[in-house]
Amino acid sequence: MDRWLAGTLIMLTGALPLGGCGRSGAPDPATARGRMALAELPGLRASADQGLQAELALTQQQQGLPLQLAPAEVSRTAAGSKPKSIEQLQRAFPPLSRGLVRGPLDGVYRGGPLNFSPVQLERSRELVRKHAAACKQFRAALPVQPGGYGLRLCDGTLADLSFLEPLDLGCRLESVAAAVLLADNLPDDAVPHLATLLTTARVLAAEPNVTTRVAAANIRGDALHVLAAIAGHDRCTAEMHQRLFDLLSEQTADWPADSHAWIGDRAAGMLTYELVREGHYLSLLAADEVAQLQSQQVALVTAQAAVRNIDADERFYLQAIRQLIDASQQPFFERRDILAQLRRSLHEKEQSSDYPLVAGKLLLADFETAQRRQAEDFARCQAWMLALGTALGHEVPAAANPLTGSPYSLERTPLLVKVTAVLPDRDEPCLVPLPPPRAARR
Repeated sequence: MDRWLAGTLIMLTGALPLGGCGRSGAPDPATARGRMALAELPGLRASADQGLQAELALTQQQQGLPLQLAPAEVSRTAAGSKPKSIEQLQRAFPPLSRGLVRGPLDGVYRGGPLNFSPVQLERSRELVRKHAAACKQFRAALPVQPGGYGLRLCDGTLADLSFLEPLDLGCRLESVAAAVLLADNLPDDAVPHLATLLTTARVLAAEPNVTTRVAAANIRGDALHVLAAIAGHDRCTAEMHQRLFDLLSEQTADWPADSHAWIGDRAAGMLTYELVREGHYLSLLAADEVAQLQSQQVALVTAQAAVRNIDADERFYLQAIRQLIDASQQPFFERRDILAQLRRSLHEKEQSSDYPLVAGKLLLADFETAQRRQAEDFARCQAWMLALGTALGHEVPAAANPLTGSPYSLERTPLLVKVTAVLPDRDEPCLVPLPPPRAARR
């Protein structure tokens, strides 16, 4: 899985003919009108499967259908036009020139801690100077409230997620700019770059889309590495620690329920089944998967099998995603058994005639990773709030790590506050050096 979840930036437009021509007169998903027609779920509503209809009725009752998450009237108003923020992001980093930005940027910073060598710092200075105008445009383009990236992010594969690429470039350049300022002993000037990253993560995390939720976790992870570098800087004062604490508290106060992204994922999954019913199964697979099926001379029969078993497949998916949504109301450590049970169910069906091809190969291929990333994101933020709050002498309520169910490990000495037991497999301690008394009074 890559930074944005593998394959999510591949748009269906232009790829759909691979799966077959579909039914004559069927909605064309490459058009706004066709996507709206699919959002009505005509194939699902016409199914004679009673169990499937029961799942449809339950989802409708829970206000989880595509047109309930993004009403048709609103969507049709915006049909054919992109949100202003996306247009501005495209102008800041035009598609044709992104490679010229990405190459040098990859050589300096791909994400993670701000551990730059002297040579990387000099290259970073040049990147910041060269792309100063683009970064200014980038910051001006960023929405500060959910919904700024489009109205139909619950459309899954049909959603326009092209903005994630310039967003990645801009956010990484924000981290690089912060690293340069820290190297120049200007930690206070690095805070606005941190604020940009945290705001971007907050807005993305609020969308009903698993891909943007994982993207938000990636950006916020990088933001917390910037925060760590600021908090640990020699010139960081107690007043600056308070500023970091307030900023992180503000940008994480309205934390969305984990289930919100999966409710959007369910709506997206229902649209995927509509595409499969129209004969587009192969278009939804990765290119290497299609090539493998073609080399085995089973591509056509695989697509036919997906359509033939579509009702049972979709029924399995809706029942499984309902379990995921319900489980997401609990802390991650309490839902792990449910996730494992669902994976076992898929494995057991893999060699049987009723294996759900769409659910197993497309929609539930890697749900554990996205679920875990949500929990890691929350755990990191909790741990940093605990570390900063303790350093400032605040009464910080004790909280269990959502990944493990155990308390974080907190250590305070006259020189340092240290929080560990954050990530079970690769701990990332939160370290806040305590400034000397004179620096603390400044």
